[in-house]
Amino acid sequence: MPHDGRLQGSTSSNSSKPNQNSSSKNIYDQIKKQSDDDSYQAALARSNSLKGRVFDPLTGRWKENPNPRREDCQSSDGFAVKTFPSGNKYEGEWKDGKYHGKGKLIYADGRQYEGEWFHGVNHGKGSFLYANGDRYVGEYRGGKQHGQGKFLWKNGDKYVGQWQNGKRHGKGELVKVNGDGYKGMWADGHPDMQLLKNVHSRSK
Repeated sequence: MPHDGRLQGSTSSNSSKPNQNSSSKNIYDQIKKQSDDDSYQAALARSNSLKGRVFDPLTGRWKENPNPRREDCQSSDGFAVKTFPSGNKYEGEWKDGKYHGKGKLIYADGRQYEGEWFHGVNHGKGSFLYANGDRYVGEYRGGKQHGQGKFLWKNGDKYVGQWQNGKRHGKGELVKVNGDGYKGMWADGHPDMQLLKNVHSRSK
C-alpha cells in the first residue's frame, strides 16, 4: 500500500516523537530561511529609496552606491547626481525632487549652468555657458537674468551692468573689441534711445 504521508497503524508515542521533532525543525528552518530572504529583499528595496546608498548583505550595513540609478535620485533631498534620458546631467542639491540650492546642470548640447537654484529654476547667483562659447555671470530671478551681471561674448565683446527679465535694462556698459561701445542707460535690451536723444539735444 502506498504511503500517503500520514502515520499508519498504532505507532507508539515514543517512536512518533523523533519524527515530529525532525519535521518541526525542518519547517522552522524553512520559515526562517524564507524570513531571511524576505528581509534581504526588503532591505534591497529600501535601498532604492535612499539617495546614493545600498544595503550590503555581506556586512549587513548600508554603503555608498558607486553607480546610482536614475530613480535613486528622483525624489531625494540633499545632494544627488542625476542623468536624464535627454542626456542632461545635474549635480547638486535637491528639495522635493527639484533643483534647489547650489548645483550644476550640464545640457546634452554643451550648455552649462552652475549656481543657485530655487524650486527647479535658476535663482540667485550663477554662471551660464552657452554652446557657442558665450557666457553670462551674474544674478538670476525666476530663471532669467535679473539684477547685476556681465555677458561675455566669445569674440571678446562684453556687457557689464544691470538686467531685468533676461534683458539688459538699467545702468550698463557695452565694450567691443573694435573700440566701439556704449555706457549709460539701457531699456529692454537696447540703449535707451530716448535718453540718448535728450543728451544729444542738450549738447547742441
